[in-house]
Amino acid sequence: MDTGAPISVIPLDIWTDIENKVLTEHEIQGINPRKECALPALIGKATCILLDEEGNQSRELEILSHFALTNLVPLIIGFKGILENFKLILDCKQDHAFAEEK
Repeated sequence: MDTGAPISVIPLDIWTDIENKVLTEHEIQGINPRKECALPALIGKATCILLDEEGNQSRELEILSHFALTNLVPLIIGFKGILENFKLILDCKQDHAFAEEK
């Protein structure tokens, strides 16, 4: 989870295998504003369910996302449409974190 990321970033192999609707082309930029550091992407809506290793899962969510045109990026779960619907529980001393659906 990246609580600083407003919109999720989904690698190519993932977003092409899930229900999605592409809205427009875009570029993702991080803290380095140089043009050569921009990542070409699409903006769209994805339908997803979050699940964990124990079998817990969220309801179906439709989220606004950046669809990366490569697999050389990590899956980033942003707060728009996802984290804003969850309560985050963090215990850094115990190295424990989870999200609980509101």
